[in-house]
Amino acid sequence: MSDHDWESLMREELDQRARRLDDAPFALDQVKGRAGSIRRTRRLAVAGAVLASAAVVVPIAVISGQGLGDTDSAPGPATSSTSPSAPPTRATDGVTPAPVPTADAIGLDYLDGRTWVHPDGTTVDLGTAYRGGAVLDETLLGVRDDADTGRHFIDVVSPSGEVSESIEITSGLAVSDDRSVVAFVEPDGDLMTMWDPAAGEDGRTAIASGLPVGVFTVDPVAIVGGPTCGPEDECRVLYNAGDGVSPPRVASSDGTDELVVRGDTPGVAVSDASGSGLVTVQQASQDLGSCNGLYDVTSAAYLWDTCDRFLLDLNPAGSVVATTHAYLDGPGNAYVALVDTATEEEVARFDPADGVVVTQTWLDDETLLALVLDRRGSSIWRIGTDGGSERVTPRSSQGGDDTSPTHVLLNGY
Repeated sequence: MSDHDWESLMREELDQRARRLDDAPFALDQVKGRAGSIRRTRRLAVAGAVLASAAVVVPIAVISGQGLGDTDSAPGPATSSTSPSAPPTRATDGVTPAPVPTADAIGLDYLDGRTWVHPDGTTVDLGTAYRGGAVLDETLLGVRDDADTGRHFIDVVSPSGEVSESIEITSGLAVSDDRSVVAFVEPDGDLMTMWDPAAGEDGRTAIASGLPVGVFTVDPVAIVGGPTCGPEDECRVLYNAGDGVSPPRVASSDGTDELVVRGDTPGVAVSDASGSGLVTVQQASQDLGSCNGLYDVTSAAYLWDTCDRFLLDLNPAGSVVATTHAYLDGPGNAYVALVDTATEEEVARFDPADGVVVTQTWLDDETLLALVLDRRGSSIWRIGTDGGSERVTPRSSQGGDDTSPTHVLLNGY
């Protein structure tokens, strides 16, 4: 695709979004697996893949459980968490590479193609280009798809790049704000939490069992509490039903499982939660977008709601929320705006001139990292609550295509 074609395509996309037209702005094979850039985009729910293969525009209510993979087949059953089709136990060939400072340090682990970049800029070569993941105690949890079977896995990767275990999952991967614990759903319907990958079964536990898997698979999106989710630490995992209709729920390590929102507007999905007790809730979906609310668990009431913004990620303190336009489609969002949760006032906005924001994650209470895709590739930007912004990595030169970022922020999914 030429630069001119890409610019025309993107201009058409942004124009349509501004008019809130109910059309698909890209060809289906470009949109598949990427529509709806809420915090946990490209989820592994099979419903997203089924709708994509049927050549329909995915409504916002279903997008909130969107699939991660580009495969058209449902994940098959498994009797063990270790994949029979897992990659070799080493992610690299030959001698284990020593990390060397060769990349841009952004203060957080990220991926650039098959390169794992540490917060200080040191790198490790990997044998797989992971779609997403997280880092727990220097161990990478890399999310990948098996193209032959349509199944999805987390690879447990050591600091030197060795794969010690592959865990089959049927959901996305949720990560706590302090990046100390993750949650995912296994094929048997167990909602698992993991805080110490090196400890094996001693570093993980199921806090709910028998959850639906299949066409509509439950999807964890946020974790509050911890850091171990064991008997001594209460851990709460918020999850969406995946059908775009049923209200979101929260499972706790004390054995309870209840609705996130109490009252007349339980919503159809949540996208994030903070330790302060705030939750971003998608209240309803409609043809021209969606209505969202900021819910306070302590008072069991909405602080405010809006049909003009989609609420994305809360900063760890719960004082600022990342937002975008109410109508989500295409490979990313035209902008991300930071809104004060107490006053509902916009304090900063990042609007990439010739690209879109694919996903974002908070580095700390004042700094948001955004993955941007434009016609020249992907890059990571730093946005401050003071309104400042800067690109902190070069545009990737490791390949990809016009609608697939090479960079990966390790914030789950």
